[in-house]
Amino acid sequence: MGGLISCQCLDASKEDGTLELIPNDPRERAEDDLAGWAACSAMPLPLLQDEHISIYMGAFAVCAPFGGIQYTGELKDGLKHGYGILVRPCGSKFEGNFKNGVADGDGKFFHPSGDKYEGQWKQNKAHGKGRFTHADGSYYEGDWICDVQEGWGLERWADGSGYEGEYKGGMKHGKGTFRWPDGSVYEGQFSENDIHGEGTYIWSDNKKYTGQWIHNRMDGQGRMHLADGRVYEGGYRCDKKHGKGKVTWPDGRWFDGEWCDGRQHGIGCYFSADGRPVSEVEWSYGRKISVIEGNKLHVMSSSVMNLPYTRAPSDPRLSEVS
Repeated sequence: MGGLISCQCLDASKEDGTLELIPNDPRERAEDDLAGWAACSAMPLPLLQDEHISIYMGAFAVCAPFGGIQYTGELKDGLKHGYGILVRPCGSKFEGNFKNGVADGDGKFFHPSGDKYEGQWKQNKAHGKGRFTHADGSYYEGDWICDVQEGWGLERWADGSGYEGEYKGGMKHGKGTFRWPDGSVYEGQFSENDIHGEGTYIWSDNKKYTGQWIHNRMDGQGRMHLADGRVYEGGYRCDKKHGKGKVTWPDGRWFDGEWCDGRQHGIGCYFSADGRPVSEVEWSYGRKISVIEGNKLHVMSSSVMNLPYTRAPSDPRLSEVS
């Protein structure tokens, strides 16, 4: 975003006793500017004095140049320097420190919309530590460089969600933690506002995934803990199990096999808790094609392809893991 303040300097050194507005890198307001100060062209102005406004040469001045821009504060060599208040006709106001005609040091900016920035400034831009608060109460507090979030910061939104972590170029980038209103939490790496890299996501129902992410999706190798105690460890692609993987039940049984687009596909083996192989199953996109137990081959008919596999009525159920 652009400069927070595009304010002008007052030059009181002219021999004819007039003041001149000297533009100080004026910028038009961008949509996301914090301040939105309008630019003014340089023009000579007569000295103004009446019962409401007075101007004098010294360390302090009250002035209202053409256009309704009002500055009240300290001057040095005709420039805003020290503490001052600058008010625009639209109602925007900056209150704080100036240096050589520009906002520099600690200061507060108030926007007519109700948004507010309070913190450090450098060359008319938010720079250093500061807090930007929106009219709805949401805010960002942390590091700024040249008007953008850069470094470490904390963000809170009106719906209760929040982020704390690293920023780069005004975006969440690096390590951070994001919390949603329903209690879900992600902690890990971000890239340009996306969940991207290594991280852990915990859902409100206590389901938990730790592993690799690509643009907000589980993608790569990961480990998923389900609320019922089952654990899947293996490959993911676009939020779905994909490639080789292993599912372990709370009682110690496990299944080794392959998945395609979230469904079991290919050859997989069930094992008992003590490590004995129980059966070998061939899958086709989530449906059993055949089961081998010991020396027996069972070919699944089309009428039972979608039913869970059970070795025997008295044995624990060995169902598909999707």
